Amino acid sequence: MTDSSLLSSPVAPGVREVRVVRTRAELRTALATLPRPLGLVPTMGWLHAGHRSLMARSRAESAATVVTIFVNPRQFNVAADYTKYPRNEARDLAIAEAEGVDLVAADHAYFGQKDAQQVMVIRQMARDLAIGTEVIACPTVREPDGLALSSRNVHLSPEQRAAAPVLHRALLAARGRWEAGERSAVALRDVMWETLTTEPLAEVDYVSVADGISLAELDRIDGPALLSLAVRFGTTRLIDNEPLGTALAPA
Repeated sequence: MTDSSLLSSPVAPGVREVRVVRTRAELRTALATLPRPLGLVPTMGWLHAGHRSLMARSRAESAATVVTIFVNPRQFNVAADYTKYPRNEARDLAIAEAEGVDLVAADHAYFGQKDAQQVMVIRQMARDLAIGTEVIACPTVREPDGLALSSRNVHLSPEQRAAAPVLHRALLAARGRWEAGERSAVALRDVMWETLTTEPLAEVDYVSVADGISLAELDRIDGPALLSLAVRFGTTRLIDNEPLGTALAPA
């Protein structure tokens, strides 16, 4: 981390201004002043209610909370996506201060379930490297129509926004078949595809039925599994998922 943004404010909102650190040296100095355990909420900014729910969970379980808002170019396969990613540091700082964030030597790391594959990879990495950080998955926060909150939603046109809840409908359709006893992963993928293709504006990137631990694609579901999909609306790519069984349960 050579250039990052970490938000820091006292536990009691409004007591003092939120602090920002942008270098490793500043981070080490700031972390030395914070009590343990530390909770980490890693984001790329443009904070929304989903992020706020992670901050609230961290505050409830940790002595201090750190939030990152660094937009990491390595997380974008297309340069144009990185360029147009929404940024508003002043807005993010105001939200963090209102949420009582403290200032990543974390003991707990809080991730939204929407990024399920990321959560599972990081959780396994923590195990493999014997890192003491507990990776905690928190429920996805959704709009009333089921669309998962995402910083990318701001790029949707009114027509695309109206169409976007098809992601959640596709996942729920597949879950319903699973709850009715269907165990063929091929059949559940077909259900998701069929639901998504009812929406003309939806360009399907992928649908997946994967093992709930290894993330290997399944032919048949005999244990925890993860339904996931990615869909483009114009140039905006949205993701969502639905765990089956105990996939994404706390480590």
